[in-house]
Amino acid sequence: MKEQLKTPAEKRLRRSRNSLLEQQRALASLTRSEIFSAEDALEAIRLLTRTTARELEIERISVWRFSEDRLAIKCMDLYERSQQRHSSGMILRREDFPNYFEGLETEEAIVADDARHHAFTAQFTDVYLHPFGITSMLDVPIHVFGRVEGALCCEHTGEPLNWTAEERFFAIAVANLAALVIEQCERRRAEALVRSQRDMLELIANGAPLEHTLTALARTIEQQDDKILCSVLILDEDGVHLRHGAAPSIPDSYIRQIDGLAIGPSVGSCGTAAFHRQTVIVSDIRTDPRWAAYRDIAEEYGLRACWSTPIFDARQNVLGTFAVYFREPQWPSEKHLRLVESAIHTAAIAIERSRVEDRIQRLAFYDPLTGLPNRALLMDRAAQALALSARDNKETPLLFLDLDRFKMVNDSLGHHVGDGLLRSIAGRLRSCLRESDTVSRLGGDEFVVLLPETGSEEAAQTAERILGVVAQPYLIEDYRLSTTPSIGISVYPRDGSDVEALVKHADTAMYQAKEKGRNTYQFFTEDMNFAVLERLTIESGLRQALDHGAFVLEFQPQYDIATHRLVGLEALIRWQHPEWGRVPPSRFIPIAEDSGLIVLIGEWVIHEACRQNVYRQSLGFEKVPVAVNIASPQFIQRFEDVVERVLSETGMEPQYLELELTEGIVMQGESSIQKRLHKLKDMGVKLAIDDFGTGYSSLSYLKRFPIDRLKIDQSFVRDIIDDQDDLAITRAVISLGHSLRLLVIAEGVETEQQLAFLREVGCDQAQGFYFSPPLSIKALGDWFFQNSKAS
Repeated sequence: MKEQLKTPAEKRLRRSRNSLLEQQRALASLTRSEIFSAEDALEAIRLLTRTTARELEIERISVWRFSEDRLAIKCMDLYERSQQRHSSGMILRREDFPNYFEGLETEEAIVADDARHHAFTAQFTDVYLHPFGITSMLDVPIHVFGRVEGALCCEHTGEPLNWTAEERFFAIAVANLAALVIEQCERRRAEALVRSQRDMLELIANGAPLEHTLTALARTIEQQDDKILCSVLILDEDGVHLRHGAAPSIPDSYIRQIDGLAIGPSVGSCGTAAFHRQTVIVSDIRTDPRWAAYRDIAEEYGLRACWSTPIFDARQNVLGTFAVYFREPQWPSEKHLRLVESAIHTAAIAIERSRVEDRIQRLAFYDPLTGLPNRALLMDRAAQALALSARDNKETPLLFLDLDRFKMVNDSLGHHVGDGLLRSIAGRLRSCLRESDTVSRLGGDEFVVLLPETGSEEAAQTAERILGVVAQPYLIEDYRLSTTPSIGISVYPRDGSDVEALVKHADTAMYQAKEKGRNTYQFFTEDMNFAVLERLTIESGLRQALDHGAFVLEFQPQYDIATHRLVGLEALIRWQHPEWGRVPPSRFIPIAEDSGLIVLIGEWVIHEACRQNVYRQSLGFEKVPVAVNIASPQFIQRFEDVVERVLSETGMEPQYLELELTEGIVMQGESSIQKRLHKLKDMGVKLAIDDFGTGYSSLSYLKRFPIDRLKIDQSFVRDIIDDQDDLAITRAVISLGHSLRLLVIAEGVETEQQLAFLREVGCDQAQGFYFSPPLSIKALGDWFFQNSKAS
């Protein structure tokens, strides 16, 4: 009964005499407990606060930790003994309680028996001490790695008390245990970070998917601070749009809304960071103007702060951004900055490795010029398509495309222009097809289109569509270009049971399309194999003809219609084969053009025509120009140098050479062609447009180019008497030529009626069988001799 009458102070005094041993036992128990093996530091801290409250019989025990900037201190755990309750999250700021922070920085314990009047704690009186009934405080600094990083706070309620030496000793010991717990937790986190980085490097080295690696990276950083949410965005190849890379803790609906974000000077944190190539820190999304357009989206998902750092490759190109979000306004700490710094290096390695693998993949399976699947990928997709067709008993057509006279573009304007044209054509081909179809570039100007499980009728419709789309004009580097495709079609299973057979037969059909006049399509038939063999034989024969001098020239006279006077000769190539006899030009010229042999053959024609003209003039025959047809592939970049060399070697005066150019040549890149034509004209060479009216027939180029003569194609002259359209076209060409002060010559004149009409409408010159067939060298010499005798 007497014991019960003692005051709390007396009880406390008596207890203190025996408490040291009990406290030592408690400390020993804590040391042996699970606090140093606990994975979660918070659980260990809670054990410390509960034990301290019990041993010291104190109402409130808490552990606090400084923020990185040391401008605030945050409660890790507060234990209230009477309520047996833990809480956390309270923050004390230096600006509000400067004296208390000054006391902590003395690195000595704050022993406030009367907390409401102590120099370091009096500032708490109204906002903290009175509301909670706190009268005495014992705050012991916690040293982590040799620096004060927080405090153990013992807060007594009730009558003020004097803290005993034993109580101070116990509090200091518990503070040291808290420091050990925090240090151990930091070490574990650092070790975990190192392990995670090592694991991620292994993921990268083992070729793990990029999203898998970036997600692991984001989770690793998030594990270092449970309040952060990480996001990785990857900059598109266009250098404009940011695409989702990884964001394991951010809602998918938010990710979808920002995926494809265009970078800019005020596009949230990530878009702005990528645009300015520097870290952007937004401590409060709600008030930052850079988030004005995206504030509502962030608010919807409870995101209040976002810091974003650009990710660079080894050449300092922006690869993407690494962002850290918070659900409350927040400035970055040194720890956060270190974490982000380590993360962006790992992310850069992962993204660069992924892009290298993508490039290798594209080089292996895609054409680097057009981005279309290459032969290897085509073969793989075709094999799969044929297997499905066999299973479903359906057809699968294959189209083989070759661009008509494409070599002329490369040779005359350069490969860079040709490459641009190929890229444009590739884009147009894609637009003609379904997603399930495949268009592949095999090389050069050859493309293959695979139409899985499509009938022959649909294949023909696709071919028609391609013909129309590809034939539309192109503007490449200020050159206005046109080209057409020739298409061959083979169909599984009737034309072949494997991919190689289908490609071979479609290629065969394509050559038949070229034989039919180009800009058309042909289905494969068995008799085409003979035609292909014949074509190969002719091409081989052409090479031999060049080597063995099997070509000869014939000359067709050209006359002035009014005076019937000889005004020129047209040189025409002839091929006398030792076994086949005379091969018609219509049979071998297209093959020579497609194979590229026309360049060598054409140069031989110019040289031989000039040589023979000089020889005839040396014999005293009348001096007249000789006209030579120039094929498109001949008009290469240095064609004018070829002409200059031939004139020099043969001694021919330039005014006696006329070059007959097709409209297609002069329309291939007008500015470049204009300069080259003027260079030829400056040499003194005459220039004519052959077969005028069958091509572009553009008044604009006739005005700009130094043309001397227009040649009306024989297809108009042939039916000029009976066909009103041909008559009108011929009359219009003559009128146009005269309005531009050009001579006009008609070819293919065979009757007196045709000549009479041409004379009536004012045509200047003519040639054809009515006057003379093409003459051999000997026949031409005899003709000159007879005419000279007659005169």
